[in-house]
Amino acid sequence: MDFSIKFHEKTKHSAESVYGSTWSLDWDNRPFPFKVYPDLVPITLSEDYKIQEKSALDAISTNPEKSDKIRFNKQLLTTFLFFTGGISRVIKHPEHSFYMRTASATGALYPIELYVITQNFSDLENGVYHFSVGDFTLNQIRKGNYFKHLSNNCSESEIDVRSPLTLLYSSYAIRNSWKYRTRSYRHWFWDGGVMMANTIAIASAFNLQSKIITSFNDQALNKLCGLTDKQEAIIALISFNQDDIADLRTDKKNNFITNVPNIKLDSLKLAKKAYNFESIWDIHQKTSFLGREDLQKWNDDVNSCINFIKIKKPNKIIKSFSQIDVLDLEKTILQRGSTNRFKQEPIPKESFLLILKSANSGIPSDFLPNNESTFLDCYINVHDVMDVDSGSYHYDIANNTLSLLKPGNFRNETSQLCLGQQLFGSTNAIIFLLTNLEKIVHHFGDRAYRVAQLEGGIVSGKLYLSSYALKFGARGTTFFDDEVTKFFSPHANKKSVMTAVGIGIPDYKTKAGKKLKPVYTREKITQELINHLT
Repeated sequence: MDFSIKFHEKTKHSAESVYGSTWSLDWDNRPFPFKVYPDLVPITLSEDYKIQEKSALDAISTNPEKSDKIRFNKQLLTTFLFFTGGISRVIKHPEHSFYMRTASATGALYPIELYVITQNFSDLENGVYHFSVGDFTLNQIRKGNYFKHLSNNCSESEIDVRSPLTLLYSSYAIRNSWKYRTRSYRHWFWDGGVMMANTIAIASAFNLQSKIITSFNDQALNKLCGLTDKQEAIIALISFNQDDIADLRTDKKNNFITNVPNIKLDSLKLAKKAYNFESIWDIHQKTSFLGREDLQKWNDDVNSCINFIKIKKPNKIIKSFSQIDVLDLEKTILQRGSTNRFKQEPIPKESFLLILKSANSGIPSDFLPNNESTFLDCYINVHDVMDVDSGSYHYDIANNTLSLLKPGNFRNETSQLCLGQQLFGSTNAIIFLLTNLEKIVHHFGDRAYRVAQLEGGIVSGKLYLSSYALKFGARGTTFFDDEVTKFFSPHANKKSVMTAVGIGIPDYKTKAGKKLKPVYTREKITQELINHLT
């Protein structure tokens, strides 16, 4: 049961592990940014798509109690795919270009792939699909209706067989292990969580219920998507409303497929040589679920863990958004970047608390008993916020208040906690998300390790969106694990850091991202990858 705790300890950053490391990046072996199936016929996506207009903070902080009746089609699917993980900016360099996505990723390496399972769309065949980001198309992995199979391999009642759409998020391991090595397993869930924050906000903007699912049969879903063992793995799913929308089906004969044969798909490798960090796959195997017994135990543990989780008040932002200038969600996602220089000016306390409240407003998921719960504690170093003294704080999620732990100007300390990066000492504030890993792993088992990291990623994504919605900036960072805990102790005693995000006012203006036309054709992207490997 404690395998994940030992893994976490071994992958902590310390001064010795960071400054004493002889590791250097092999730039000649940098993984290609796109997964390519050269033999599959690309299916075009919609050219006309947009998010329903809604205040970004409203979308980020609420999950509808009931869904509107909306027709599921390629246009809606395209909206979800682009604003979750599409290319919105291209930064060109002499050696290679960087394709920046609509959700941030550590090191701009984008390890997360998106898969789609559909049924009863008005303009798309039932099946399992892969989202090909580079040429902005779909690859059909399997034909037919697999929702019964999907439902059978997820926690009881988490996916209704009538659901029209489920998104699956996988990690293509080499993209992050190339840089972050064994610690990159954490990044699977950080980067996936940031993308999921976009997805659930988009669903909210359309007034669609969504739910993040982490309890599933790993082997069955990896097989369903045709993933290669020890190369790529599903980390979570998001399902959408299961009732009213299902009544709009155009095909009443589902013909569910439950027998799923092995398939061998020809996808090109992403790098000249592999980085086989066996400890990554060891921890993934130890945290995997293999059958109904594992899924049922998870459900039982979630329902019995109320005392382990801080219960928040209902998901309502304290101040009316109408009194504050807030971008809509689409503009927020397109504007979002990763701030690399902060202006030394204060931000209003009201805006700061709105960011915190919006980001910590609950997550619709199968790992929390309701949308008003969390595994995370929020610790903050405040550097420059109006009417808030500089110092270290604990944020009371339920009451949207800050409790001073110790006063002082901790800009230098913040920089040191963030691996000596002065950028984070220049922020208006930095938020560290911590949890008592031992407590939740002892209750749930090793699977909880994934969930804790994933929730950290989701809340980080919501911090990004909330900051940019109010026209501020944000940037995620890594950290010296034990030093952060020590800095916020005794309050943070026995807690472990999941993620950290600095927020503030950018010291420059950037152009918003765009709904770009496909950067490649299938033929060109295939040739680019072949050239990359030679």
